[in-house]
Amino acid sequence: MKNWVIYIISIIFACAIAYFQRITGPTYPVYDKVYYKGNEIKYELPRSADTKNNAEIVIEVGDTTANGLLIYKRYKSNDDWQIQTMKYENGKLKGSLPELPAAGKMIYEVVLKDHDKQIILNNKGKPVILRYKDPVPAYVLIPHILLMFLSIFFAIGSIFFVIFNREKQLYNFAYGAFISILLGGIILGPIVQKYAFGAFWTGWPVGNDLTDTKTLISLIFWIIAIWQMRKNKAHYKTWILVAAAIQILIYFIPHSLLGSELDFTEIE
Repeated sequence: MKNWVIYIISIIFACAIAYFQRITGPTYPVYDKVYYKGNEIKYELPRSADTKNNAEIVIEVGDTTANGLLIYKRYKSNDDWQIQTMKYENGKLKGSLPELPAAGKMIYEVVLKDHDKQIILNNKGKPVILRYKDPVPAYVLIPHILLMFLSIFFAIGSIFFVIFNREKQLYNFAYGAFISILLGGIILGPIVQKYAFGAFWTGWPVGNDLTDTKTLISLIFWIIAIWQMRKNKAHYKTWILVAAAIQILIYFIPHSLLGSELDFTEIE
């Protein structure tokens, strides 16, 4: 197999894995559809919002007689449920969730009313949980995303170069995976989190954030693989396969799972 074919296959797999992680994460919007007043409506319920503004909830209904309620309260709080009547405007029902500080969460659902019938919009039978974050500058966020994508691209490519015994390319891709996970995950990752939630590191050993923890695990195995590649010529390919496999597997853990969140019952 030619090298350029391996590059293309690695890019395709990296895109697929990155997309899977994105859509399975707890901040990815809820997409679904219901029948309302005889029409099928598709809706999107956000699960992430910036702290600078209220979180807008917009449902396209296309019916001037449509009316709905936005029911919400702070997540992990002793609050009573709040009920807000949504406003109809240009074919859409609109409501907004009050602004919360970074890492604060709101739990909510939308109820569409059709005479004496109620249609509940939520996340597969459960209220939607939305997390607030502070804005992250593009000059930090974009390099972080690109480097994390490159790390998975290099990891996948490393597996192919082990299989086809291409030592020169294998060396380059192994170092590429190590450097990109170091720069993108261990250096830029905490900076992104500091901007978004006010803390550099919330994974092991100080917290339970799986994103931080899995990044650290991946880096450790790449350090071992690079060390073996430099010192132990007999078994270094096995360690590269292990490091690459672990990195690919941990990408199947949803991003931001067990991430930063405020417990308002403790604060109060």
